[in-house]
Amino acid sequence: MHVLPSLEVGGMEKVVVNLSNGLDRQRYQVAICCIERGGALQRELSPPGLPVYVMNKPEGVDYFLPFRLSRLFNRLNVDIVHTHSMGVFPYGCLAATFSRTPVYVHSEHGSFNLKTVRRRLAFQYGMRRTDRVLTVSETVKHQLLGVIDIPEKKITPIMNGVDTRRCAPDDAASAALRAALDIPDGAPVIGAIGRLVTAKNYPTLLHVVAQLTRRHPQLVCLMVGDGPERARLHAQADALKLSGHVRWLGERHDVAELLNLMQVYLLPSYSEGMSIALLEAMVAGRPIVVSDITANREVIRHGQTGWLVPPADIEQWAGAVARLLTDRVMAQQLGRAAQATAQQFFSIPRMCRSFEALYEQLLEEKRGRVDPRGYRNQAVSVAR
Repeated sequence: MHVLPSLEVGGMEKVVVNLSNGLDRQRYQVAICCIERGGALQRELSPPGLPVYVMNKPEGVDYFLPFRLSRLFNRLNVDIVHTHSMGVFPYGCLAATFSRTPVYVHSEHGSFNLKTVRRRLAFQYGMRRTDRVLTVSETVKHQLLGVIDIPEKKITPIMNGVDTRRCAPDDAASAALRAALDIPDGAPVIGAIGRLVTAKNYPTLLHVVAQLTRRHPQLVCLMVGDGPERARLHAQADALKLSGHVRWLGERHDVAELLNLMQVYLLPSYSEGMSIALLEAMVAGRPIVVSDITANREVIRHGQTGWLVPPADIEQWAGAVARLLTDRVMAQQLGRAAQATAQQFFSIPRMCRSFEALYEQLLEEKRGRVDPRGYRNQAVSVAR
């Protein structure tokens, strides 16, 4: 049973959908529980009838939610509870304890903020009673060790996976999409994909676009995603006189097609766990410029599969993008190398097999320490 806030569009949510779809159905039954609400990604679940339970948690602390979750786990005879994100952790941890679920694991997908000593101690207590804490990168693992005192051996990084099957771009479809987005023929296109939040550092990106338009007057930047910083970013773009150069596309379900339009993909974040959008851009063979932060260094090799640039250095960002827009041979070499790296290391099957091995290891460790009648053989369950 995967437990997360919702199935709205986001990197963590995509990982849960990919993992749910990719587990071996001969050995596992899968269900998902959203403690707040469902979301658009439900339609990407395969099969479409995969069970999704929505708890409709209200804002603030819900003291009854652990008991409601516990009843759900018992009703479904859940063998493994797998929670995602700090906001879900305390509810899932308590519910797994109350229901005596054989295995409980928790995943952290990105940066987190444990603001008070009391909150850190509470999470530390809970994580010491978790069978395994999973992170999407070594970066997140060390961030976690820096704030919570738990044994390092209890934390296992498993890198994200994305669909690495790459279809050849459809020139006719790309031309139609360019027209729909009002992009002039021959105009260079760059872009970014992600939620409009502070950590993504999009104000720097807008300053970079402003500089690039002096050299490329027709340049268009595609901003794919939505979030709480939308109004502020729109106001900044207006102040920089970028209204004709930026397309605010909101949440989209044609990301692969949009990536085909981008001649350079940008990720200027101050912090990341492991960006799903970055991996998708690699699969698409896009030339990539990303911020020089530890999480991105785990994915991109500077000068080989992309360029790493200090997050706040507008001049370096503008120079890197301008060079890739003009030196198409270099751009293509970087894109091909990035694509090969993604196919080798960041596939969904590779991610799913890693999780399956971990689940089986933890169930085996519990064997003999649970009900001698065996595991409860429901979602998620291991076939015997």
